[in-house]
Amino acid sequence: KMEDIDQFLPAHNNLVEIRLFAVKKEMRKQGIAIKMLQLLIPHLIDSGYDLGVISASIKELELYNNIGAIPFGTLVGTNEVPYQPMYFHIENLKGAFRI
Repeated sequence: KMEDIDQFLPAHNNLVEIRLFAVKKEMRKQGIAIKMLQLLIPHLIDSGYDLGVISASIKELELYNNIGAIPFGTLVGTNEVPYQPMYFHIENLKGAFRI
């Protein structure tokens, strides 16, 4: 949803956008998001992606900060449901999740 996104991102070869990454409200805080990422990261690496972007729920910024995601740009979404654009180096995530 952002124009000229590359101006905000570090150098990369193959970019992937993670979309609709969510856990049902009643299932949150049980480690499910971490398990999902542990399954996803090796697939992204094997597919040759080196940088990922996500529109992170501002309610879950702690999770994204803990994995080393870096905010960029201004909030997107709506006033009722804002999201923070973030990027992360995929290789760096292996250490965060002991893959």
